Amino acid sequence: MRVVQRVAPDSETPTAFTAHLPQLSERFLAVDPPKDTSFLDGSAGSALAFYSAKADELPACDWDACLLLV
Repeated sequence: MRVVQRVAPDSETPTAFTAHLPQLSERFLAVDPPKDTSFLDGSAGSALAFYSAKADELPACDWDACLLLV
């Protein structure tokens, strides 16, 4: 979800990406949380990505800078 949010502003048609955020949010909520608590594959990273992704807003913080998405 965070990748979609980061890629959208650089796209010619940002809504081609951000239009998928509601569906991705629904899918996120439909599955069990990861048992792993790590940042990249676990619940910590999942929670950060979910709570910071908003369809009509630019990212409010740069927690994902370590992923080189900025």
